[in-house]
Amino acid sequence: MMDAQQIDRFVKKINTLSPAQVRQAELFIDFLSQQEDRRLVEGAMTLSQPSLNAVWDNDEDSVYDDL
Repeated sequence: MMDAQQIDRFVKKINTLSPAQVRQAELFIDFLSQQEDRRLVEGAMTLSQPSLNAVWDNDEDSVYDDL
């Protein structure tokens, strides 16, 4: 979490930007926020893969492997 001085510096910098630059900064902040979410999803997928291998790798469903 940012302290009051960091917030003040951040607001001062944003106030110097054009509206288009503010929008770009907002999009970049959104991108940074989503990075953490993406890492959590990828981590969960990686952790669940061994337990799902038995479901994915079986002779009964092998006909779908070449699709």
